[in-house]
Amino acid sequence: MFKEVKPSRLYEDIVSQVEEAIETGKLKPGDRLPPERELKGTFNTSRRTLREGLRVLENKGLIEIKTGPKGGAFVKQMNTDKVRESLGLLIRYQYISLEELAEFRTGLEGTAALLAAQKASTEGIVELKELLAKSKACVNKGTSTWDEFMKYESRMHLALARMTHNLLYESVVQTILENIHTYYDLYLPKGKEGMLENYKHWSEIVEALEKGQPDRVSSIIKMHIRKFSQYMKDRRFQQTKSQYGQVIRLAETT
Repeated sequence: MFKEVKPSRLYEDIVSQVEEAIETGKLKPGDRLPPERELKGTFNTSRRTLREGLRVLENKGLIEIKTGPKGGAFVKQMNTDKVRESLGLLIRYQYISLEELAEFRTGLEGTAALLAAQKASTEGIVELKELLAKSKACVNKGTSTWDEFMKYESRMHLALARMTHNLLYESVVQTILENIHTYYDLYLPKGKEGMLENYKHWSEIVEALEKGQPDRVSSIIKMHIRKFSQYMKDRRFQQTKSQYGQVIRLAETT
């Protein structure tokens, strides 16, 4: 499976060979790599170089290194954890602008909504209607239930993404929803009007799903994302304007 590594490449060659073995199916999830002593001899490299290569593979999420009598390096089941972690950090620490986030979400969730509507099941629509009913109860109680309302709103986005039966759409949408609260807390107006409008959009989405109108479902979700993104941009502008005014007034009094 493996061969002696070239001195000029060192640990990169180890990483490359193990990656290739996983990609071609020679190594499968759960498989244990040969013991360290055997790998050192096969690769004809030092213990330090071997461990460096294994550490890189572990950081990539390809293997898991366990300690103890039954320890060793094991091939991991591939998942989207690494992608979600990186995207989550970008959103949580606002390395992505409101404009970029809105543009990305519009394309992503617009396409996902189209697929979801095409594949819509009775169970999926029932789940959305149940969440919609809970969000309506929050609207009726007023803005004191804002946080609860937003949880149901996020769950509706995720439920729609799940209806695509596509792990990538579901995973990326979930990552956005888990981290976007940093933008909401700063910029999203928490008024009764916003709750009502949000509820209206989702009511229209559910209605379009029940009528089998994929294009309309996609159109509404894109409009929904653009509209609330614009509300956040408007509030950010007002906050910036207010802060600038305070600085000017302070300068004038000193």
